[in-house]
This record gives sequence, structure tokens and C-alpha cells, in this order.
Amino acid sequence: MTRLAFVRSARVGAVLMGMSFALTHAGAVPILGQLLALLSPDVFLIGLALVAFGVTRQMTPRPLVAIAFAAGLVVLAGLNTRLLSLASDFFSGHVQTVQIATPLTASVGQPIHLRTDTDALSARDNPFGHARPACRGDPCLAFRGFKTPLPWILRDYWREDVKGEVLGAGFTIARPDESAPTLVVSQTTAGRVRRIRLSLMDERGQVTANYEGRYRLGFPLESEDGVLVSPFSLRLAAEYLLHGNWVNRIGVRALETAAEMPLRTFLSATARLEHPQGSSYASRFGEPPSWHEPTDTAVQLEVLEAEDFKPALVFDVGSKAAQGQDWTAVSYDKERSDRCKELLVPETKRWTTSSTWHLFANDPTGRKKVRYAFNGLCDGRDVWFIEQGSGRARITITKYSSEGDFIYRAGFARPPGPEGFGGTIIMPTFRASAGYLYFDWWDIRQSGSQIQVKRSMKVRFKEPGSNS
Repeated sequence: MTRLAFVRSARVGAVLMGMSFALTHAGAVPILGQLLALLSPDVFLIGLALVAFGVTRQMTPRPLVAIAFAAGLVVLAGLNTRLLSLASDFFSGHVQTVQIATPLTASVGQPIHLRTDTDALSARDNPFGHARPACRGDPCLAFRGFKTPLPWILRDYWREDVKGEVLGAGFTIARPDESAPTLVVSQTTAGRVRRIRLSLMDERGQVTANYEGRYRLGFPLESEDGVLVSPFSLRLAAEYLLHGNWVNRIGVRALETAAEMPLRTFLSATARLEHPQGSSYASRFGEPPSWHEPTDTAVQLEVLEAEDFKPALVFDVGSKAAQGQDWTAVSYDKERSDRCKELLVPETKRWTTSSTWHLFANDPTGRKKVRYAFNGLCDGRDVWFIEQGSGRARITITKYSSEGDFIYRAGFARPPGPEGFGGTIIMPTFRASAGYLYFDWWDIRQSGSQIQVKRSMKVRFKEPGSNS
């Protein structure tokens, strides 16, 4: 290459660097403009590399020296103002420490004392986040202005409700004078760094598990989180140009990050609370919890009556069928399902029915919990949960008293049926009498808006523990 070529390289690089700032605002144009805006930080680095190579090559006849200088300058410029903070994080040791001496083993409903200096734990979802273009409307078809990570947006910040996580793990809050384990939760913030400390102690006050994590909430010289500027900000545009590049994305991957949702992770690894409906815990800190299916009492179905339908009975879904009843009226027990809403009270209003524990309204202790299965039936004395999803090879029925006392968990293999049809319990026929549980089992399949019934069986099994 001639000296003129090197000069041209530097000039092209300078033009790209200048263009990159304008491109940060190109996101106002849908799709193509957004793509250019997303590429602008990398365009800036490419321009810088061309300038560095072109200038250095004019000063030395050695191309490898010029390439090495340009590459080093790109790395330094890619990390720029974050370099010292990232180096400090790297050499300061682990961002989290975990010590688990003895996991707590108990049953769901275990009381625990909660000592916390905060109602909620939170930190950046991406510790190395930065200012970036802000979406204009939803869906994000164009950009308008810039934003920093927003603490009130879940995709920017994770958040844990301290009491909600403790209850969700299966604990109940202990009375002040009660002998019970203690969980200590602390969250402190100094500058752009947040520390979360968790400690679990047994009834004697001996520490059985500890956690400490360091969470970065930003970097010096950058705008604080929670800034949303529209439509134009020189400072945020410059921060995006400096920190939105590939060097920053790749470089930070070499750094360890503390666990998101640390309280949930900590409790799943340090507390193993058993329950008749199943238990969930992690064998090690940081591993996803494993579901441990409970043992059921095997029962034998007794077929009392069976009938095959040729042709199949047909019910319409959501409308009146030829037989004078729609499918919902035949298969759904509204009265007993609604009664469960009176007997079972959500422990917290913040979670959905399927993810929160439910308490028994008639339980004087307030500590007997259950997961509300999809098929729940309640009468004046008993509560049943029927687990019969289409993917289950085994049907399980769990029975409680209306006060929350566990009675049994019975299971049986799904009865074989005609090819192409799947079996289901018809809920209105479900009843207990003289130590037996009776119900109708229908083999069905859905075709469009119709349910076809190929076979009907009246069955029963002897309830576990029954002497009749």
C-alpha cells in the first residue's frame, strides 16, 4: 500500500467516526434506521481502527506494529471510562460467596423469623447495561431519544419481594415468641455498587448458611439509572456510542456476575421443605430447582360398567350440543369448583393462582398450605385435587380435610383406551361413598369445535386407609 492509501484509510475512518454519531439518531426511521442505530457504536470503533492504522502506518514501515496498535486502541476505546471499574471488579475477587453448612429439612408450613432491612431486593438485570435508544410505542418499530436502565422495568431490573419469596418457598412467618429458624436479609448501596447479604440460622441462633453478593448499578461518569430522555440528548447519545460496542459486550463476559433473584436461589439451595403435592429444591446454589414428585399410594381401578359408542357421541365446545348439553356442562363441576374459592384462600395476592400457595380458611393455625391444582373439587368436608394432564401416564388424586389435614395421595395408571383417544375424569360424577371413590372415565378427542366420546366407563377404587 502507498502512503496515499494510508492517508485515505485515516480519512475514511474519520468520516465513519463522524457518521456514527448521526447514526445513533437514525432509529427514528422504522426498521432500517433502527438497524443503523444499533450498529453505530461498532461503526465508531471501525472508524477509529482505520484512523489508528492509517496514521501509524505512515510512521512505521512495519504493518504488524500498526495492526497491533490499532487493535489495542480499539480495545481501550471500547471499554473507555469503564476500564478502571472493570479491572477493579476483576481483581477484587468473587462477586458472590456462598457457604452452606447444613440444609434446613422440614415440611411446608415451617415457621421462620424474618429480619430484613428492606421490603424488596433488586439490581440490574444486566450489570453492564448502558444508555441505549428508547422505543417509540409498543411494538418497538422505531426509536425516539435514549434511556438508561429503568429500575421499575422488569427487563432492566430483577426484583424480589422479600416476604413473598419466603412465603413462596413454603415457609410461614413465626410468632415473635416462637422457637424457629431465622432468616436475615440485608441490602446496602454505596455509590454504584449494591451488596446483598443473606443468612440462615437455626433455632439456637447458629448460622447454617450465608450468602453475600456484589451487584453493579452503573459506572462512574455515566448517567444514573432511571433516565428517560426524549427526543434528543447529547450525553446519552455519547454514552451509547462509547459503551454499546462489541468490545464492551465481549469484554464483560469474562467477568463473573452475582446470581439474579438471590433470595429465591438461596432458599431453594438451603431449605428442603417436603409437601404431599411435591417438593422443589436445588442440590447446589445456582442450579435450577428440581421437581421431586411425591410418592403416592397405588390403587386399583375397578370397572363397574363400560359402553362403547358407534358412532362416537359428539358434543360442541361452548355451544349447545345435539344431546341437549354442551361439553362444559357435562365435564365441569361448577358448584364444587366455586366452593374451593371459599375454602382455599391465596396466601398472597401478588401471584397467580397456579404459582402461589393457598391456605385453608378453616385451618386455625393458618399454616397448612396447598398448591391449587387445575382440577379442584370441594364439598363441605373434603378437598380433592385431581392431576390428570394429557401428558401424564399416571393420574393422582390428593385428598385433604376442609381444615387442611392431609388424608391421602392415590395414584393409578391411565387406563388404556381406543387409539387416538385420551381419557379424562368427568368431574360432576366424582364422589366418595362408603370408603370408595366413584367417577366416570371417558375416552375423548377434540376435532375443531367438537368433542368426540368413544367410550364411557364407570369406575371406582378403594380409598387408602378406608376399612369399609
